[in-house]
Amino acid sequence: MVETLEALGKKDDAEDAKWRYFEKSLSIESLRAYLKRLPNFEDFEVERKAFEIAATHRSVDTALEFFVAWPNLQRAEEIVRAREKEAVDRADDQHVAGPERSPAIGAPSGS
Repeated sequence: MVETLEALGKKDDAEDAKWRYFEKSLSIESLRAYLKRLPNFEDFEVERKAFEIAATHRSVDTALEFFVAWPNLQRAEEIVRAREKEAVDRADDQHVAGPERSPAIGAPSGS
């Protein structure tokens, strides 16, 4: 789609499509292509914004893959720590119980 928009001379629409795709997928290729066309120094602010979007992405796995591949391992570590607490809090809220215990095989019955 981006290539089609560019071929039609719709550069702004192509750039918007790259950004929207990045927001959904955290595609590094899409983000790099978007940043490449920005004026000097404007890319730093957009990169910072992209990192915030990635850090709060609905899929923790996708966010981690993004930061490891970028690479920004400090942000990846921050996500692990933040989302770990979220997971524990969510489990506590749902009162997740451990696996039910069943009698050992061959154990005498209570009769």
